[in-house]
Amino acid sequence: MSRSVLLSWRSPSSADSEAEETSELALPVDEAASPPSSYEALTSYQSVVFSPTYQVPVFYFEIHKSNGSPLSLTDILKTTLLHETLPEGEVTSFGLTPAETSFPVVSQGDHLTLGTPSWYIHPCGMPLAMEEVTSEIMAEAMAEGVLEEVRSEDDVGVRWMEVWFMILGNMVDLAC
Repeated sequence: MSRSVLLSWRSPSSADSEAEETSELALPVDEAASPPSSYEALTSYQSVVFSPTYQVPVFYFEIHKSNGSPLSLTDILKTTLLHETLPEGEVTSFGLTPAETSFPVVSQGDHLTLGTPSWYIHPCGMPLAMEEVTSEIMAEAMAEGVLEEVRSEDDVGVRWMEVWFMILGNMVDLAC
């Protein structure tokens, strides 16, 4: 499953705008350090591929400027693709690792099927998250007496993917 979408840069917050106004008055503007222009076209190629290692789907993405150059993770975090609710942590050239874990949330590696360098939402925490959410859904279905409806073979796969996309949607803007 894949798609290409157009993205934009995040609007600076009011605090950022005030800081920019202050710095512009005090210091000359360094064009290289300036935030990216908000009208520059960004193209994101996104795909979902099943990981045989983690036994869950993995969300891969690439973001390119209009001239074709890929964005660094620092710049990716300034786009509208990833929600600002991602945990803060160490940002390196190959990943974003929250302070409270040793596993990155966003990593860089080869795409499982294309073999091209891509960014991806690291799947290591997904099996546990899926288990927690699906067990809660099953418990609610048992309480409501509709467990048989939830357990039909076709419905289980669809519901599982809905839950996976719901969890992914907490980190990634899937509406763009």
